[in-house]
Amino acid sequence: MDLIRRDTDYAFRFTAQLAGAYGGDCLLSARVLAKDNGVSYALTCKILQKLATTGIVKSTMGPKGGFRLSKNPEKIEFKQIVEAIQGPVSVNKCLVGDYQCPLKGKCPAHSKLAVLQSQINSYLKELTLQEFIARIWKMAKIEKQTDCLEACYGKPAALEQLIGYADDSIVSKTLLDKPIGTITLFAFDKGQRLSEHTAPFDAVVQAVDGQGVVTIDGADHEVQAGDIVIMPANVPHAVLAAQKFKMLLTMIRVKKTKS
Repeated sequence: MDLIRRDTDYAFRFTAQLAGAYGGDCLLSARVLAKDNGVSYALTCKILQKLATTGIVKSTMGPKGGFRLSKNPEKIEFKQIVEAIQGPVSVNKCLVGDYQCPLKGKCPAHSKLAVLQSQINSYLKELTLQEFIARIWKMAKIEKQTDCLEACYGKPAALEQLIGYADDSIVSKTLLDKPIGTITLFAFDKGQRLSEHTAPFDAVVQAVDGQGVVTIDGADHEVQAGDIVIMPANVPHAVLAAQKFKMLLTMIRVKKTKS
């Protein structure tokens, strides 16, 4: 029997994708997660429900709703994800719970198995979702905010030169992060994409270099250097790099007031 079950493996994929969207006020729907990871919609919903019940993800209801991580990926233990889906990982039933083995106290294998169980528990607890993504899951490369901020704070700088491309990756640099919004620079290698999601605030995309496709509510819009497009709040959108593509994303966090 596998120590890590199939549903748990799917949960790793979902939480990894949600971690990639963490911090950007983005919601990913169950249908998007199911499609992107090759998992049935029904099973995806079941797994997400378990992750929500245990506080790993949060859900927003409604046609424009979806899922996001409940906290920073650095604060989510690998062990928490495993136990949310399949319960504790055990080498043998005598090592967990209240099982009373008739050979307790004289079993030659117990002490060795106990050491192995302890090592597994320690590893799963020490490994965070953020570390798991960095080791196993191909995701966007995030660089420190100050690397980019210092280059243009109080002085002019060429946007295209503030960020470089990386093979088979999306690179992002945050220029500014304030309570009312963020300004982030992205560089996509050809074929890379941000999966469809929604955000509770308007977002402005300004193409800096190359060519991309911005999908808004199912409609594709080709953009190239100099173009600008506003992605409305609570409307599904995605970005695909048709060629190598750089863009500046400005997220406005002030909600619209009713007139």
